[in-house]
Amino acid sequence: MIDPGSTGFRSLLQQLDSSDTLTRRRARSDLSRLGLDLVRPATVALLSPDLSYRVRRGLAVALGEMLRDAKGQRAEAIAEIDDASLRQLLLLSTDVDRTIQIYAGEFLYDLGDPRVFRLVAGVWAEAPPDDGRYNLALAMKGAAPFVQPGEREGAQEILGGYIEQVGPQTGVLLRDAISLLR
Repeated sequence: MIDPGSTGFRSLLQQLDSSDTLTRRRARSDLSRLGLDLVRPATVALLSPDLSYRVRRGLAVALGEMLRDAKGQRAEAIAEIDDASLRQLLLLSTDVDRTIQIYAGEFLYDLGDPRVFRLVAGVWAEAPPDDGRYNLALAMKGAAPFVQPGEREGAQEILGGYIEQVGPQTGVLLRDAISLLR
């Protein structure tokens, strides 16, 4: 496990903030190759209000790429993420920057963490109606297969309550998630 305050991790964060595109790309690749060791320090770092746009973007990309290659370790990744960090990832999936949205949304979809059903309400109202809510719906669809049987009805109600608030594409995702809960 990498300490979020370690010199190596801080150095990679500084490289994410570089004005040189190649340096930023290399840092994102180095971070994603950390595998599960990236999850806790990256999600803790994302809670910092002082992060620059480049660092937030770089961490979102690194997390998305890391889990894309380690989908079989989603349960281990979930164990490394506390509720505050998961909520922050939900917020990132609604970010105004399209790249951050896409990578955070993909990460959450692949993560499949059922806690998103509990945490999404605090993010939904503030999310931009189109892309942001689409990514929140994507996160819930990714989590739907992993919701425990006793919690499925409540998750279906949450999804159903959002259908009237979204456009057709997001509605399709929400309906797909509902069908995965049956």
